[in-house]
Amino acid sequence: MKAREELIQIQKRIVAKLEAEIRQCVVDDSPMMRKYRQEYEREIRDYSRTATQRELVDRVMEADIVFCGDYHTLSLSQRIPLRLLHQVVDRNRSVIVAMEMVYAAHQDAVDEYLSGELDDEAFLKEIDYRHTWNFTWENYKPIFDFAREHGIRVLGINTAGRSGRNHLKERDVFSSGVIAEASASNPGTLIFVMDGDWHIASTHLPAEVRKRLKERAVRRKFLTVFQNSTHIYWLLAGRRLAHRIDVVQTGKSTYCIINATPLVKLQSFLNWERGVDELGYSNLWETGVTQIDYSDQIAQIISTITSYLGIEAKGLDDFTVYSTADLDFLEVLARQREFTPAEIRQIKSQVEHDESYFIPKGNIIYLANLSLNHAAEEATHFVNIACSGKPPGVEDAIDEFYHRTLTEALGFLGSKIINHKRECYLIRDYRQFLEEHRSHKLPPEMESMRQISRFILQHHQYEHTFISTRKTTGKVSLRKIYRQDIDIHLGITHGLGYMLGNQLYQAMVAGAIPRSEVRDLFFVKFYEPGVAVKIYFELCRRLGELQPYCREEGDHWDKILDD
Repeated sequence: MKAREELIQIQKRIVAKLEAEIRQCVVDDSPMMRKYRQEYEREIRDYSRTATQRELVDRVMEADIVFCGDYHTLSLSQRIPLRLLHQVVDRNRSVIVAMEMVYAAHQDAVDEYLSGELDDEAFLKEIDYRHTWNFTWENYKPIFDFAREHGIRVLGINTAGRSGRNHLKERDVFSSGVIAEASASNPGTLIFVMDGDWHIASTHLPAEVRKRLKERAVRRKFLTVFQNSTHIYWLLAGRRLAHRIDVVQTGKSTYCIINATPLVKLQSFLNWERGVDELGYSNLWETGVTQIDYSDQIAQIISTITSYLGIEAKGLDDFTVYSTADLDFLEVLARQREFTPAEIRQIKSQVEHDESYFIPKGNIIYLANLSLNHAAEEATHFVNIACSGKPPGVEDAIDEFYHRTLTEALGFLGSKIINHKRECYLIRDYRQFLEEHRSHKLPPEMESMRQISRFILQHHQYEHTFISTRKTTGKVSLRKIYRQDIDIHLGITHGLGYMLGNQLYQAMVAGAIPRSEVRDLFFVKFYEPGVAVKIYFELCRRLGELQPYCREEGDHWDKILDD
C-alpha cells in the first residue's frame, strides 16, 4: 500500500475510535436524534463538483437566506461565518445574523450588548450562557464584535421549548418563525443563519422556514453551507484533492466547506466534553481547573506516527505530559534533582512564552496549547529523542543551529502526519511581511519578526545558491545568523525547520522520498560534529531538485535583504 493511502487508513481507524467515544458521551440518543443525524449524513455523503471560495461568496451574495452549519466545539467552524460576513459587508450588502447560540427570549440582552450597555461578563450572565450554550465563548465573541463594528443586528433564534428540553424538531419550528419574520420584514436584507450542522439539513430548519414564508406568500432564495463532512473529506482524500480543495457543491443550492480533518473536528468535541477547551480560553464560572492526564492521547499520536513511518525503538511509552492546567509544574521540576537552577529558569522562560515543547531530560512533553498540531509536534520530538538519544552537551554554534532546525523539521513533519492540512509560513509569507513593514517602527515582538524574516530570506538565498552550485563554501556569510540572541535564534530555526519539514512531508507522501529514508532521519545523531549541517544542505538540494524553490527575480527581492 502506498504511503498516502496507508495514512488515510490509519486516520480512518483513529476517527472510528473517536466517533465511538463520542457516541458514549452523548446522553440523548432518542429516535428523533438518530433521525436527524441520519438525514443530515445522507445529505452530505457525496458532492457533485468541486468549487471555489469565490463561487461560494458569489452564491451567498445572490441568496436571501443563508444557512451556515456550526460544529460548536471546533473554532475553525466559527471562523467560516465570520469570513463570509466580511465578504458580504465588503460588497455593501445589508445583513442580519441569526444565531442558535442565543435564545430569542434574551433578545433585549443581545441588543444591549451590541450597543455597549453590557460588557462580556454581564451579557453572558444575562443570557445564562453557562446553562443555555456553554461552548467556548471566545470562539463566538468575534462575530458579535464584527456585528457591533458594522452595525449589524444579531437575532437569537433558540428556545428551551415547552418541555424544558431542546428537542431538535421543536427548536427548528420555533427558529423558523423568527427567521421568516426577519426576512419578510426586511426585504433585500440577507438573513445569515448560524445553526448546528444537523439543523440545516434541507428537511429540517430550511424546510420549516420555507413553510413559514409560504404562509406569508413570501418567496426567498435559500443557500446552505455545510462544514467539514467526514464522508466528503475521505472522498477528497482518496482522489488526492483534500490538500487543495476546500469548497465543494453538494446540491443545487448547497455547498460544503472543508477546513479541518475529521481528526481535528472530533478531537475538538472530546476536549470540550472533558472540559479541556482550547487553552488560553477561560470559563467565567469555573473557580478551579480539573487536572486531566493527556497521556493516552499522546500515546495514540505516537503510535500513529511510529506505525506510519515504521519506527521501532525502546522507551516510546516513557514520557510524562504536563499542560497549563498543571499549576505545580515548575515546582515538580524543582523537586526533581536532575534539573539545575539554570535549566529551571530556561523552562520557566518557555512557559512564560506560552510555548509547547519537549524537555529531553525527564522525557517531558509540555502542552501550552491542546491543539492536535501542537501535541503531535511535541510527541514527534519525543520520538526523535527516543530513537537518536539525548544530546550529550554543548555544541558548536553552527552544529547547534542546524541540529535545532532539523529537530523542528521532524516535529513539523510528524504533526503533518496527524493533520496534513497544517500550514506554516513559507518564503513568500516572510517576504510579504517585510514588504508590509519595511519602514515602520514596530513594537518589540514585531521587530523581532522583522529580524527573523530577514535572516530567513538571507539563509534561503544562500540555499538557492547551494542548490545551483552544490557547494557549501561561503557559510561565513551566514555567521551573523548563527550568533543571534536566543529568541531570534529560535525564531530562525523554527521557521527554517517548519518549511523543511513541510517539503519533506510533501515529498514523502508523493513517493519522491521513501518513508524508510524519513524514518532513518529519526535515528541520526544530529548533535554530532558536522552531521546536522551536512544533512540539512543535502536535504535542501534534493528537495530543491524535486520541487524547485520559488523565487521572485530582480533587484526588488535583493533590496529587501539589504534594507
